[in-house]
Amino acid sequence: MGLLSDLRGDFLNLLVNCGANFDILQMLEAPAQSIFFVCDSHRPIHVNNYYNQRQVHLITLNENTDDIPKFEDIYNDDLMDNSENEEEEGRDSRQRSNLQAAEKRISRRKWERRKEEILIEYESFSYRATASAVVLFDIAWKLSQDNLYLLWCAIVGHVSQIMLFKSNREHYIEQIDALHSHMNRLSHSKNQIAGESDSCNQNIDINFEEELALWMYRHWSLKDALETTIVTSTRFKLFTEGGYKRLQEFLASIGLSLRDCSQKYSTMSTQVKNNLNSLFLQFGEKFGLTRLEMFLPSFILRLSYKTPLSAMDSFWLILAALECQSNKDPVEGFHTAAEILVSWSMESLEEWMENMQGQLRSLVGQVRAVLDTDEVVAFGPFLYVYVAKSSLLSLNFRNPQFVGLLARYILTAKAAMRAKLGRNRRIAQMPLVLCLDSRYDENYIFIIGIPPLQGDDDRNLFGQAFDVAVKRTKVRGDFRHFDSNCVELHREDMLMFFEALASLLSA
Repeated sequence: MGLLSDLRGDFLNLLVNCGANFDILQMLEAPAQSIFFVCDSHRPIHVNNYYNQRQVHLITLNENTDDIPKFEDIYNDDLMDNSENEEEEGRDSRQRSNLQAAEKRISRRKWERRKEEILIEYESFSYRATASAVVLFDIAWKLSQDNLYLLWCAIVGHVSQIMLFKSNREHYIEQIDALHSHMNRLSHSKNQIAGESDSCNQNIDINFEEELALWMYRHWSLKDALETTIVTSTRFKLFTEGGYKRLQEFLASIGLSLRDCSQKYSTMSTQVKNNLNSLFLQFGEKFGLTRLEMFLPSFILRLSYKTPLSAMDSFWLILAALECQSNKDPVEGFHTAAEILVSWSMESLEEWMENMQGQLRSLVGQVRAVLDTDEVVAFGPFLYVYVAKSSLLSLNFRNPQFVGLLARYILTAKAAMRAKLGRNRRIAQMPLVLCLDSRYDENYIFIIGIPPLQGDDDRNLFGQAFDVAVKRTKVRGDFRHFDSNCVELHREDMLMFFEALASLLSA
């Protein structure tokens, strides 16, 4: 959040993908003339941002705000003013009795306790609303400035939420129908990239289809995709000796040898590629792979003489640019990601593909190492694992989005390998806290908490839990990340913090 300090003196500020869930004006110490326009999917919306409509303008799309506390429940100027002026009024008028003054103090304390309860309930869970890219595309559409290029940006932004496990399938499907409708409309009108400019006359073809949810399978081998994708690697238990035997049985059932699957997807026969979806549908259930797990309604970008690029592929490419450049400036990574998103003829796309594929292989290796050393342990009501910097197969795993992916992968693999801890506790029903050495200070630990696997609730309870645990224990914690379920904590304070966290989650 340090970059936001540069905005303090500016009059008009636009915040994208940040700013909704924390008090902007207080954090930035913004002057009265500053105005902020905020397009951010982080929820819940901070009440001060919602009610300060003079300086903070929230850009949302068809959002239900009924759960936001009422103004009179959290702001009571009359009560505060009366309390502050109590001593002065006592001097001016001796007619007020001590009993009346006591009643006012009691009333104020009751109101403050009630306010605290309301805010605790409202802020109990963090979650995601509509992706910012989709919100901004909707504005472009209403201004008649939309095109297929902007639609693709919205699609990738929406897909990124489910790929990073920020939203569940139900929320994902809700927005897909609207994006599909826009795709049909724009494709029919044959809009061009960046409008109707003659200098940008490259037409694109976006198709909607049920896509096989294997990570980047069109751009490397089917074997690599099966080995790295969370659902297949954990369902086949590829971290065990018998896992590969089970995978070979599945491949044999669909008529493919391990050798066939080891070749690059683009070199496989057209017949196999055309029948791949139906084969997974036909034989997947037998091996515990449901349709909902293996297929995702999504969009494919078809380019002349090139392998089709799916929205999921674009997500991985952008993540590679943002979080897989250890020695580069983050701003440069952002510009590279923006270029990747819209410049599909870039010669470096293959290089980025290979970069990301290497990171995914390392991700699987990291999960395997954690499982082999049995480092996932129970700490009261949640699971806990610490991965030291010296044990990391890639330093990029300390970056925020990759940390979330690593945590999810570890939890899913652990649940697949061992269903229960003791007699009554199922791993799929327990949240996970992952700790890594901080990128910023060697005396600090980067901590992220993710919700349990079981259930369709995509809300995260760790945002408020971390905040309360830090305040109660007065440990040295730094909430420098935009996701509230992440915190930087001093090493010496870890035990105190975890004991408080366990107490909170057990209540």
